[in-house]
Amino acid sequence: MDKREDLYANYWRKIEETLGADSYDEVMHNWLTVVNAPASIAA
Repeated sequence: MDKREDLYANYWRKIEETLGADSYDEVMHNWLTVVNAPASIAA
């Protein structure tokens, strides 16, 4: 297993599972939505 596979399996995949996401794209989409939300929504 190379370094990228190790990082994905041991870290990133656990984040996806915790957030209920099935892919990197879904996680990034949700994260960017929260980060870029207007202050009234994010507060």
